[in-house]
Amino acid sequence: MMMLATLPSVGGVAVRPPVQHGSNTRVTACRINTMSGKSYGRKPSVRANAAAWDPEGLYEKTPEMSGIIDRKLMGNRADEDKKSKSVMETFMAAHKEEVNMRRESRIVPEDPYELVEFFLETEATDMNFEVARCRPKLDEDFFALLNKQIGIEKISPTPDEERVTELEMLRDYLTEAVEAVDTATQQVSAAPERLKSLLEAANKKEKLREMASNGEIDQAFMDLLEQNIEGAQEAGREDVAEFMTKVRQAAGKFMI
Repeated sequence: MMMLATLPSVGGVAVRPPVQHGSNTRVTACRINTMSGKSYGRKPSVRANAAAWDPEGLYEKTPEMSGIIDRKLMGNRADEDKKSKSVMETFMAAHKEEVNMRRESRIVPEDPYELVEFFLETEATDMNFEVARCRPKLDEDFFALLNKQIGIEKISPTPDEERVTELEMLRDYLTEAVEAVDTATQQVSAAPERLKSLLEAANKKEKLREMASNGEIDQAFMDLLEQNIEGAQEAGREDVAEFMTKVRQAAGKFMI
């Protein structure tokens, strides 16, 4: 008859001798509930307290279950991203308000000589805004006066070279800026008519190609499409918003 070896026990816990797997040692244990030595007609139950029985070393390289930890870390990062986005939005809103207040506090002079000094004292970040605001004043007479100031300073007995350089740089910048403002104004004014012709076209794909070949799909046109999409969404016209979104996507392929 085969004899079964009795496992040593400590506090009701049967302890299996350590199992060696290279440098790893695993111990298994189980608790035997004997109901104070009485079976009450039932066999003793066995509850496993440790499941490390791996005599073949099959699970030595199995990674730990870290899904919960990973999800927690991802959740923390998402929360941090939301906080960072909120802080950035708050900062941008405060910065925009500060810029608007600074611009509104400046009064555009009527005198052309004072207007020259006004531009010289304007911060570089506000120059585009001021050129657009003062565009009606930047006419041929203004540039003639600016050139006159440059000439007078050059022929002065004691010319101020720094002053000459400032005036020449201002003249060159304003010349280019005025041209850019005029071009943008033309594009903005033409965009509604271009959009109308596109929407009325029987073959919109062919019309887009035609517009692209004529250089008519520019930023002003794309901005107008975006405004129409936002307007349709605010009005609850999701069908119109969806259609205009498709038009924008198609037009974007021809963006110049």
